[in-house]
Amino acid sequence: MIIDPSCKGKINTNEILREQPRFVNSVPNGKRFIVGQGYDKINIVHVYGGTPYDMGYAFGQLMSEDLKQLVPEYFSYLENMIEDLIKQLPPLISKWLAEFGLRGALDLNYDITRKYTPPWYDEELRGLAAGSGVSYEDIRRLNLLPELIKAACSVLGAWGESTISSTLLHLRSLDWDEKAPIAKYATVTIYHPNASYEGYANHFHDYYKQKYTTSHSFANFGYTGLIGSIGAYNEVSIGLGQKVWITTE
Repeated sequence: MIIDPSCKGKINTNEILREQPRFVNSVPNGKRFIVGQGYDKINIVHVYGGTPYDMGYAFGQLMSEDLKQLVPEYFSYLENMIEDLIKQLPPLISKWLAEFGLRGALDLNYDITRKYTPPWYDEELRGLAAGSGVSYEDIRRLNLLPELIKAACSVLGAWGESTISSTLLHLRSLDWDEKAPIAKYATVTIYHPNASYEGYANHFHDYYKQKYTTSHSFANFGYTGLIGSIGAYNEVSIGLGQKVWITTE
């Protein structure tokens, strides 16, 4: 294996978890299981519902205690890293952090991006906040963090003669800060929507008005409280891996 000397990461030598998920608790629209222990613990959360708010509310109920620990812990960690972040990020975002602080920069980022964000994300965040008891504003800020810092990670696609079976292989490496508190909250959320979102966009932003939208069941691989997909796979075998391409143009 060839490793770029500039890479600061470590090869993951952990064994694949093969144990059966252990049931933790349930609420009217959700169930929670876990596998592993300590930093290797993974939450497996199933949410069901007719609206994004329903599923967000169920997740918030199931993961309330974790969210109440994670949010203040993570923001404290990030605020101590402000000076380093300012040096690493694009000039405009560094300027926001210097002028408005972390929470102010995240709020500004929300104001800029909300026009291009489907309305059901906001509905799910509001349900998550209501179910967990954590403020909607802090839940929203937590979700805007990857956008603010331009989280990148690594993606690989291989097919044809590049694979033994000549089929498509899709890999996404989650290149997150292993020292960050959020690393303790690995979560797979399986969404089971049972209704369309008809009419949801009629009261939101002009850019994203839609008459009728449905969704397949899918698994979202990430962290507790982060609802946007950085890696996901649905019931009709479509996979997703997030990757950013930073440009100054």
